[in-house]
Amino acid sequence: MTTMRDKIRGSLVGGAVGDALGYPVEFMSYEQIVSKYGEKGITRYELNQEGVAEISDDTQMTLFTANGLLNAFDEYDTKGVMHWPVECIKDAYIEWYQTQYLDYGDIKSPKCWLSDVPELFSSRAPGNTCMGALRNLMYGKRVSNDSKGCGGIMRVAPIGLYGTAHDKDITSMTQVACDAARLTHLHPLGWLPAGMLAHLVQDLTANNVNDRNEMIEAVGRSYDAVKEMSGVTPDAINELGRGIDLATSLAYSDWDDEKAIRFIGEGWTGEEALYIAIYCAMKYIDDFEAAMIASVNHNGDSDSTGAVTGNIIGAIHGYDAIPEHFKQNLELHDVILKMADDLYDGKILR
Repeated sequence: MTTMRDKIRGSLVGGAVGDALGYPVEFMSYEQIVSKYGEKGITRYELNQEGVAEISDDTQMTLFTANGLLNAFDEYDTKGVMHWPVECIKDAYIEWYQTQYLDYGDIKSPKCWLSDVPELFSSRAPGNTCMGALRNLMYGKRVSNDSKGCGGIMRVAPIGLYGTAHDKDITSMTQVACDAARLTHLHPLGWLPAGMLAHLVQDLTANNVNDRNEMIEAVGRSYDAVKEMSGVTPDAINELGRGIDLATSLAYSDWDDEKAIRFIGEGWTGEEALYIAIYCAMKYIDDFEAAMIASVNHNGDSDSTGAVTGNIIGAIHGYDAIPEHFKQNLELHDVILKMADDLYDGKILR
């Protein structure tokens, strides 16, 4: 039986696998992908000159979400003062923002141990919405946008993983994920999918899901949960429901993956990234590798759809089920594993 620790590791590393596999083709059309990599598209990492499969801003921000969340509970343990975790997550995001333009070692009084990792001081196509919003937050200015970009969903899986490990109320952790995404993305379809992802990975890591029908039930529970979040609008929740139904029906169809995903969308927005991830994870619920390959070979935001799919399918099968060739050469693999173990242990182990 897959242990909870293994599932948490699987979800966090799985997200990085999808991110690294999709990052080289993020801005390529499907036709360009096939032309370069062959009829099956990209199926193995494209390595840089150092032999490393690079992660993007998706995994960078996911790690900082985890670090910020752990900082919140660590402060509670040491000082007896508990802030709403999103305040510490916000501080962690601002620290990540600084890694995008400062040199290693130049962050003053860092709060995140991740700032001691030189490789994270690399700009990997960060989203304009995230960068603009975090710049405002750093200078105490109001964030004002109507963005539903996928920059909200692609980073919140650690919130659900922590919730599982420490038996946190799943509704409360879903709200934390919504609020964490809402720091930068103010359209409901920018932060509602984030709440759904956190709820789903918390559910999947806490329970055994063995087939598509059980996954449909888990997705349904996550959808019902976000209906109750503060700030939900009827239009957004109805649109979310229609997209989930479409993704589910296509997962049971005989359409080829590229056609199905093209019908769903391109994944640049939060809801489309969620739909594509649900489709891929549900269709290939027994095959981590097939889910990963499907999730990145399409027109659109391949690294983010790969990351969210990896969070989901990794939560189902765990770290040990990830093929070795996806673990080898993965940038910051050991850092990601350490963060997964910190989430499981509930504290930063130095």
